[in-house]
Amino acid sequence: MDITIENLRDGDEERAFAISQQAFGPGAPYDPAGVYPPNDRTVAAYRGDELLGRLKILDSAQWFGGKSVPMGGIGGVIVAPEARGLGVASRLLDEALVRMSTSGVAISTLYPTTATLYRSRGYEFAGTYTRPQMSVADADMGGSPTAIAVTWDDPRVRALYDKVGARHNGWLDRTDYSWASAWQGFSKAKPPHYLYGIERDDSTDELKAVVGYSYVSTSTNHSLFDIDVRFLFATDGGALADALTFLSSNGTTAGIITALYPSDELRLSLRHGQRLDQGEHLAWMSRLIDAPTAIAARGYLDGTEAEVHLDIIDPSISANHGAHVLRVTNGAGSLEPGGRAEATLDIGDLSSLYTGYADAGFLADAGRLAGAEPSDIASLRRAFAGSAPTIVDFF
Repeated sequence: MDITIENLRDGDEERAFAISQQAFGPGAPYDPAGVYPPNDRTVAAYRGDELLGRLKILDSAQWFGGKSVPMGGIGGVIVAPEARGLGVASRLLDEALVRMSTSGVAISTLYPTTATLYRSRGYEFAGTYTRPQMSVADADMGGSPTAIAVTWDDPRVRALYDKVGARHNGWLDRTDYSWASAWQGFSKAKPPHYLYGIERDDSTDELKAVVGYSYVSTSTNHSLFDIDVRFLFATDGGALADALTFLSSNGTTAGIITALYPSDELRLSLRHGQRLDQGEHLAWMSRLIDAPTAIAARGYLDGTEAEVHLDIIDPSISANHGAHVLRVTNGAGSLEPGGRAEATLDIGDLSSLYTGYADAGFLADAGRLAGAEPSDIASLRRAFAGSAPTIVDFF
């Protein structure tokens, strides 16, 4: 019987969840009230009435250069054990690329369980997701925070995240769905959960930091519990110091703090950054879906001037394929068909450059930027300069 690729059928949600537990391991039971993409954004494979696999498309956006770029997140790619080896995952991904390319998505991002499949469809490593660890004592930054309990739907919490996220390349510009999903992930941690806002020193009603955490079993013999921080964002270094100091107030009973936060940024902020443990460290992959739209949508450093004649290899999306001229001027970027096709690279490597993860010189030395002159390498470095790409959401 032929395999068909279509929307997840109504009533098959729990069956898809059961397959996901076979793929990713057991966890919490299926929650029909949970946050899931609609079925028309869930690509499924069927053999007759038998569900063989599915993937989910998260409609969101990511910040790059201070501007929001429409993004399709790929998550929950699963194939039933009896259907593995039939090319189901490849067909699901091919259909997702078609759907995203016709729905206004500029880029796509995912967390790979295998890089081989996703590289074959134009994805490349593009940033990191980290959960570094520190002792509670090292979190004491000498601040004097004023903390208040807040709720996740407090508009000040979301307003602060939006302000902070826009300054981090790669952070999600959270939609209502992705914000609810982030909270669902936090609330599924072992209770109780605590969410605090750190108030500003002036009379404004805004918050300067937010900390969301829960207690978990300790990994040491000298404490009662460890602290798992899932929400941590702050307006500046002083606010981050106050947030960390607030967490350190648990020092008489807690041992280790695990924080969902960019590890390199946290290491630079701590007094004893050399003692920060790497903890969980995942790499995510990205792919330009509509390359001209993606180049035009992101922000660039003021004063950047660059022009590179590219020959882009993209077998999956023909509109991206072939000769294009990349230009950045006056804070705006463009990618237009034509030009001299002097520097050749595939869409995955261009995607990795785009986020700021890959270095053009490295790609050239590795033979992945053929024909590039030193001036081209310098131009690409200028074009995509900025903070290291990170994400604090998992999907």
